[in-house]
Amino acid sequence: MRKFKILSGRTMAAALSAAMIFQGTALAGPLDELNEILEKQVEAAGDSLLEQTVGFSDLADLMDEKGLNFQMTAKLLPESLELMDLTGEEFADETVRFGFQLNPELEKWVLTAGFGEESSSILDAALYGSQEQLALALPQFYAGAVALNSGNLKEQIMNSDLAAILGMTPESMAEIPDIEMSFYPYDDGTEGFEDYSERMEEELEESAVVEATEADGVTTYAVTFSRDKLMDVYRYMFEEYMSVFTSAGMVFGTGSDTELTVDEMVDQMVTVMSACILEDLTVNYEVRNNLVEKMYFEMPIDTAKIVEAQDQLSGAQQQIAEEMIESVAVEQLAPAGKASDAVADVDAVPSVEVSGPTVEVENEFKGTVYCDVVYFNPAQPQEGFTVNVEMADDAGTDFISMGMDFATKLDGTMQIGTITLDLEENGENIYSGTVYEERFDAATGDLNAQVLVEAEGTRVELNFDGTFSNIEKGKGFVLTVDELSMVVDGEKLGVSGEISLNADAGDVSAPADSRAILELKQEDLVGLVSEISTNAYIWSMQFTPQTETSESTVAIQ
Repeated sequence: MRKFKILSGRTMAAALSAAMIFQGTALAGPLDELNEILEKQVEAAGDSLLEQTVGFSDLADLMDEKGLNFQMTAKLLPESLELMDLTGEEFADETVRFGFQLNPELEKWVLTAGFGEESSSILDAALYGSQEQLALALPQFYAGAVALNSGNLKEQIMNSDLAAILGMTPESMAEIPDIEMSFYPYDDGTEGFEDYSERMEEELEESAVVEATEADGVTTYAVTFSRDKLMDVYRYMFEEYMSVFTSAGMVFGTGSDTELTVDEMVDQMVTVMSACILEDLTVNYEVRNNLVEKMYFEMPIDTAKIVEAQDQLSGAQQQIAEEMIESVAVEQLAPAGKASDAVADVDAVPSVEVSGPTVEVENEFKGTVYCDVVYFNPAQPQEGFTVNVEMADDAGTDFISMGMDFATKLDGTMQIGTITLDLEENGENIYSGTVYEERFDAATGDLNAQVLVEAEGTRVELNFDGTFSNIEKGKGFVLTVDELSMVVDGEKLGVSGEISLNADAGDVSAPADSRAILELKQEDLVGLVSEISTNAYIWSMQFTPQTETSESTVAIQ
């Protein structure tokens, strides 16, 4: 059982992911015939009943064009309040509010949050962004909003009274990078992901070698993918992920080495994938009557190589994190006006640990993984399929298998989806049962889902109970959440609330009376700090317990 836990987290997850990817892979060029079969089979499956009712795909497309308005409220369930010993009336109706509105036409967005009922809110916040300004409003602490204007950050700081108050000198300001600020980026970093699927197919097509054989009415297409090309695809994918982070202002490394550090991290990620896929991968598609019945592949696995590659990646992340901490610490140790003379005490810099995957040596596994996907009814692919993953070591001493059934059925206006799981190790059954169930009723809008796992005497449930209403297919909806909870051995922690989503940004306006922090004069800055300090004290008093004083009794003699 212990060996299964270790290996399933490393190997079976990778094999299952690959199986799900190749289940829907449709390649062009040399595989036109297979491509056409796969496409027709996917089309025959159609959309789920939930998709047909709400229209998530059309909604996503419309939001890209018109913008969006997302609003959410949530509060703890009574059972959770009791579990956390928050049983007083003051906690019963405390609500967390969150919202996000985006208007692509006006190039504006606003992020809002609040705690407490709107009529008697304890804390509110609004962050507004556009091409011209980023503004933050905290009404409990100051009137209006404080803001940063777009443009060159360094120039704005150099010309501000704030720099003088902070004791910044021309030498210290020289260390500030030239950053051109814009708070509504034209490139949101997703463009690369949008064409990723197409590029992936092109990359795989170039390397794919196909052989077709026939026996007993079944045509088997053996499609071999080049390991080198697969690594190129993964490299491109990782580079796109990193570009999203860097375009959002996240820096990996210090100084001029940032670009090199990003490349090194991508190299390490690709190295991990190389350790998972040791040779060219052949995926077989069995076709009968122009319907794919089964897909399968096998690949060698050596967990020692995977662990080594992951340790290298973890080590690289550790080094980068330490460099960033040291860089920040040096700046913090520099006295005002003395930045150029500051010397950091390296021994005083706190170390940082980046958690990484670990595997015990005695659980190393070297062998072969076999994986297949089998449709229940190829002519009705929406009914579901089975994914089987089997692992056997080269020594012939260990055999582990996992079977997952993904089933969907219709019952009137209701669609029921289930996932059942069977686990075996060396012939011994480890787990067998339904791990996920979902029910959606198109007539009422009710959606219920549950994830259930029982292992070693512990029962864990993830529950969702909600109802869709105000549905405008492809335009928006309201989802009332009666329960979203996790239950561990009978103890429940969860929330209830409401979510609304519409492809209409609504009113996106900047907070009133915005004050650009880098344009304020010294007396205005002092006044702002005083205002914040006073209001913060008043605000904190509502959480200070009030002490009742008893009347004094004086005895007169």
